[in-house]
Amino acid sequence: VPSFLINTTLIGVIAQRLVRKVCPHCAEWYHLSEDEGALLGIPREKAKTIRVSVGAGCPPCRGTGYLGRTAIFEIMEVTDKVRDAIEERTTPTKLKQIAQTEGFTTLRENAIKILLKGITTVDEVVRVTGVSA
Repeated sequence: VPSFLINTTLIGVIAQRLVRKVCPHCAEWYHLSEDEGALLGIPREKAKTIRVSVGAGCPPCRGTGYLGRTAIFEIMEVTDKVRDAIEERTTPTKLKQIAQTEGFTTLRENAIKILLKGITTVDEVVRVTGVSA
C-alpha cells in the first residue's frame, strides 16, 4: 500500500488481548522471583521488591485461581512524527521507537501495569504477550 494512502486515512492503530483475572476470593500476594522478573524484562534488583498476586484456587473459581477476564490494549496515535516516519517507509522497529516517544505504550507495558495492581498474574502476562527479549 502506498504510504501516501496510509497517511491520508490512518488516524490510529489499536490492538487488544484478554487476560484472565486473579480470583479475588483466593488471591495471595508474593514477591516476584528473579526468574519471573527475567521473563518480564525487569532487572533483578527491582524484581525482588515487586509484589504480585496469584490465585490459590477455591470453589468460586473452580480451583483455577482465575475469575473473569479483562482487556489490555495498545493504541498508537498517528501523530505528525509517526506520519513522517510512515511516509519515509521507516523500519517497523524505528517506527515503534518513534511512536513510543509520542506516548505509545505496548501490550506488554499495559499488562505489567495491571500485574502490579494484582489484577492478573505473571503467567497470564507471559502467555498473552510472550517472553521478554
